[in-house]
Amino acid sequence: MKESALGKLIRLCMSITNDESLMSEFEKEIEQNKNYPALKTMIGSQIKSTNIINLGFDPSILSIFFYPKTITEIDLYSSTNLGIKCFFMSKGTIFPIHDHPNRAIVTGVLYGTIKYLSLNKTDNPEVMTQVNKGTGRKGKIMFSSLYSQNVHSILALENSIIIDIFMHNVNDMGYYYKPIKKIGKKYIVAIDHHVHFLTRSFKSFDCDCTKNEYLQF
Repeated sequence: MKESALGKLIRLCMSITNDESLMSEFEKEIEQNKNYPALKTMIGSQIKSTNIINLGFDPSILSIFFYPKTITEIDLYSSTNLGIKCFFMSKGTIFPIHDHPNRAIVTGVLYGTIKYLSLNKTDNPEVMTQVNKGTGRKGKIMFSSLYSQNVHSILALENSIIIDIFMHNVNDMGYYYKPIKKIGKKYIVAIDHHVHFLTRSFKSFDCDCTKNEYLQF
């Protein structure tokens, strides 16, 4: 029986996250922006060969996953060392600025168009610096680690699907942040305590997190 695209992706990611030397090398590729990032290339290539059809979603019924003002979250794989999720983001929905407790995170656009903003933390927990921002369409891949582009925000310009890979799949809680002030590429932030990271309760347009003059894509 032919292995599915998702099966290949899981097997590849597990081979990395279960091997400390490979996991450390993957982190270095992300953080040092190496010229020949073998592991990043392999994962990126596998994500690009993965689409909504070979993940088991029928394009003719995609509309049922795009409930207005809502981000629909679907687990594709979950273990101690690896988590893979799909997020169906209806047009206009947003992941506010948030961090990740995982050693490495890979985000890929499978469908639609998004805008993204990536930040780095600094020694001052109230200050973050902008690293990247732009528009991402199908095939766009973004990598982050605990120490590189760990903080980001994503806005759906149209109905969009993103895939997130979490290595390791820790249960520690991350945080959402509210920008207080923006000076050039520097963001002054505060933790958004009214949003619970694990329940992602920001999914509606009327959440304060989505109405901030300093959150600029």
